[in-house]
Order: sequence, then C-alpha cells, then structure tokens
Amino acid sequence: MILPVQERLRTHLARVLSTLFSLDPETLPAVALEYPPNRDLGDLGTPIAFELARRLRKAPRAIAQDIAGAFGTLDVPFANTVGTVAFGVNQAGLVGGDYFTTEFVTNVHGFLFDHGTFSTIDAPFGGAFNTVVRGVNDTGELVGLYSDSMGTHGFLARPQAAVPEAPSLALLSLGVIALLAWKIQER
Repeated sequence: MILPVQERLRTHLARVLSTLFSLDPETLPAVALEYPPNRDLGDLGTPIAFELARRLRKAPRAIAQDIAGAFGTLDVPFANTVGTVAFGVNQAGLVGGDYFTTEFVTNVHGFLFDHGTFSTIDAPFGGAFNTVVRGVNDTGELVGLYSDSMGTHGFLARPQAAVPEAPSLALLSLGVIALLAWKIQER
C-alpha cells in the first residue's frame, strides 16, 4: 500500500520541481524518500533540497520552503471545524479522513473529498459517534471505525447511488401521474 503512495509522491514532487524551478524533468536528480529519524518530523522526507542547492544557487532551507509552499492544505470547510486529518487517497483522487468539531463528545466525523466536494461520513447506526475514515480504495469503498456505548468498531462502507428525498420522489410521482392523465385525455 505504501509503495504506490510513495511512487505517486515522487511523480508529483518531480512535477512540482520542474514547474517551480523551471527544471528539465529529464535532468532532475532521482527523488529519494526516507523515513525521518523522529516521527515528529513527519512520515516521509527527502534530501532533494540539498541535492538541488548547488544547481539552483540557493540555500537548501529556502528550496525546501518553496517546495512546501507548492503543496496545498486540505481543510474541511464546515462550521465549528477545528482540525482536518486525511488518511487515504485512491487512484481516482478521492481522499478519506476525518475532521474535528467543537461539539462535546461526538466531535469527530469522517469525510470523503471528491474533486472539490467534501461529504460528511458518519456511521448510520443508532448511538454511533466519532466516525473516522482511514482509507478509500479504488472502487470508492471506505474503511474506518466508529464508537458507541459498547466500544469501538470497524466498518466498510460501499458507495451507493443517491436515493431521491421523499419530497422529490413525491413530486416526481405527481409529474408522472399528470403526464399519464394528459396522455389518456389526448386519445
């Protein structure tokens, strides 16, 4: 699971370096990814700023800051949100994670980020709270966990087609009935 993510990160980083510093992709040094010695420094690191310092005639720290600035943030835009954590991304670019709100007790909600649109994912079971989405596979299935009075449980959520809301369904039914009545009168 981590190797495809690392390869996608290498590819994205090479694109960022080419664009940011006007470098020919063919002459870029290989993007090495390493595990930092201290988890507080992040999950992965790269010495690419040191490797480019001489070529760009720029301090490695300045290069690293430029690279970091080229990566965006992903923050859920919902009211009372105080933190967002992304846990997984699939090949289609769907991102799963969770966000924290200022609500007491039930303050964690899962989310799915689909090309600019955030959707809240909460376990649909009575008494469920603190839903966390930990991953999304290439078919869009979500895995995660939620809590209830009995403890913590895992879940697998399969995407389903949207079901029209009751008022929309009633309106659609009335439209079909009216159309049929009009067709009968026309004969």
